[in-house]
Amino acid sequence: MKDHQKLDLNECIRIALLIDEGGLSGRTIRQLAGQAGSFRALLSIQEKTLLELVGGPPDRIVRLTRLLRETYLHDRLSKVEQICRQFSIQAMVCDDPRYPERLKRIGNHPAVLFWRGVEPEKAMEGPGLVTVVGTRRPTGYGRIMTERIAQDLARAGLVIISGLARGVDTLAHKAALEVGRPTIGVLAGGVDNVYPPENRTLVDRICETGSVISEHLPGTMPIRQFFPARNRILSGLSDAVIVTEASLKSGSMITASFAADQGRDVFAMPGNVMSPESEGCNRLIREGAYLLGSADDVLWRLPTAQRMDLFSAAIKGEQTDDLSSEMLRLLAGGPLTIDDLSIMLETDLPTMLCLLSDLEIRGKIQRERGRFALTAG
Repeated sequence: MKDHQKLDLNECIRIALLIDEGGLSGRTIRQLAGQAGSFRALLSIQEKTLLELVGGPPDRIVRLTRLLRETYLHDRLSKVEQICRQFSIQAMVCDDPRYPERLKRIGNHPAVLFWRGVEPEKAMEGPGLVTVVGTRRPTGYGRIMTERIAQDLARAGLVIISGLARGVDTLAHKAALEVGRPTIGVLAGGVDNVYPPENRTLVDRICETGSVISEHLPGTMPIRQFFPARNRILSGLSDAVIVTEASLKSGSMITASFAADQGRDVFAMPGNVMSPESEGCNRLIREGAYLLGSADDVLWRLPTAQRMDLFSAAIKGEQTDDLSSEMLRLLAGGPLTIDDLSIMLETDLPTMLCLLSDLEIRGKIQRERGRFALTAG
């Protein structure tokens, strides 16, 4: 596209109405905008040009042309703008420089994105993003492990993403907030229509430091068919997707499938083979997902550059040389696990992971079967 200007809220809503009222897919809208030169140019396109670009029966072109006129949809446009003012909702199209880069790289990314809270890209700043999903009915084991892993990942500086559903999603969002970290929620309806309704207060908390986003127009109710499509956004925003508990036929399995197709790492927590809520995770592991036992398993899969960003953030102000020297001294006595080292050095897990990552990158230590040892020579 030639024009990459930021569209104002009115223009973004009109583009979204073309999708919602005109029956055009997001992919078609993106193609039309590309052929017109920009999303803004699409809004003023002539009927003859639209006919050449879209094709189809004349009555369809007439309808689309009417939709492009602001006056034709004045009532609904005004209603959506009113909702946006009420809930401080903002919007952007996919060629806006603020649009999340990770999301732009997936095949069928939303043409328009609405959000509440902090601008999404700013909320995503950090060494990595992890989507946490799972059952709406977690077992006691699932609750404890979801909270523990999500908190450890958040403490390490990663941003937690989830779908604001009951159960695992809600636990993951709350875990991030409890350690003072931003989190991002993705809804299957308008960002004003929080589902489940008991999470409205949670959404307000999230919006203080993070974002709640959706591809749907404000005022849109979440309906069944919107949820699977929402899951491609959950995986597309992240570096990795982790599933803590899930049945075989669940939205979490759809998210994991999208993640695999998008080239994201998938982690699954093993569970009781007799529990229906663990059948999905156990199958994911059998089919090649990484086994998830702790935050350590995720953090060690981060690319080197992201681990170094995490290293810089986590050990800021620490006496790193002293800690590294003491760690090397301990390892001279033989291989140790990260838990052993953490207890001996009285140091938290995120800092331990960063120190170990730094020593590994420098070639001082190596990891073998879950233990760390000095490299030869």
